[in-house]
Amino acid sequence: MSDPSGRERAMAALGTLSSVLAPLLVLAVFAVAAIAVAVFVFDPLMFQAAAGSPGSVVADEASVFESTTSAAGCTPNASDNASIEGYRLLGARHLEITGNVSLPDAADRLTEPTITRRSPGTFVLSIDHRGADAANRSCRGLARYTAKVQLPYGVTDYEFVVRHGTNRTLRVIERS
Repeated sequence: MSDPSGRERAMAALGTLSSVLAPLLVLAVFAVAAIAVAVFVFDPLMFQAAAGSPGSVVADEASVFESTTSAAGCTPNASDNASIEGYRLLGARHLEITGNVSLPDAADRLTEPTITRRSPGTFVLSIDHRGADAANRSCRGLARYTAKVQLPYGVTDYEFVVRHGTNRTLRVIERS
């Protein structure tokens, strides 16, 4: 019997290695797919957050990354309100604020919401409006808004205040 050549030994080793690595690779692909499906099924909020989050998940400043407002409609008994819902995404706190703003006239329009840091850990979302021409005044109005906000990365203890107009501060306060 002759000794197998170096080439034959290398081919045999390569065959053994591929027969071991192929099942491991298939197993790894299935494991990643199973984890993705489990997270999608059991934690859809994470996927919604990823789809609706700003480009940079690690922010240094609080920011409004998406907002919508509706035109005001006539409502004689309009009252302001707001609600806050939050979630975490990769260490950053995201909030969705929705509310109604009573306006002096239904022709008034809401401006884009802005957010400021009043003190360390205290954030204020301001919802202002532009007045209509005095000649067009017809009735009191009510407009609706939604603002998606990202707080700075790593903020764990915070206070969040919503302010409608220059003189009205809602006491809707979210604390972590």
